[in-house]
Amino acid sequence: MKTKFLIIVSVVALLFFSLSSFNTFLDITDINVHDDLVLKGTYDGHEDYGYNFIYLDGEGEEKTFTFQDVKASVLEKFNLDDEVLIKTKFKITYTTTVEKSIDEDGNESEDEINTIIKLEKQ
Repeated sequence: MKTKFLIIVSVVALLFFSLSSFNTFLDITDINVHDDLVLKGTYDGHEDYGYNFIYLDGEGEEKTFTFQDVKASVLEKFNLDDEVLIKTKFKITYTTTVEKSIDEDGNESEDEINTIIKLEKQ
């Protein structure tokens, strides 16, 4: 009976440690899943590189946050190319993904892509 118990405990412990280290066999760094994030900011216009919003950081300083992409459903509701929306306050729900690329010299770089998935006027 004691031997059976020890075998079962050993197998469970082996499975636990094997499964907990399972992610070392996968290249998790290529998987970029981020939860939805929220930012409250004032729309500051659209440039070639993205949509800019001004927000206050934790120290009360104004900062600019740029979104490189916007879901089509958001653009249907809010035409961010229209200057009428500049200085409008929004609650912005967005996601961030990291895209890896290699330049002509073989150097790897990571680009953060911020995508607006929901906008609400404040």
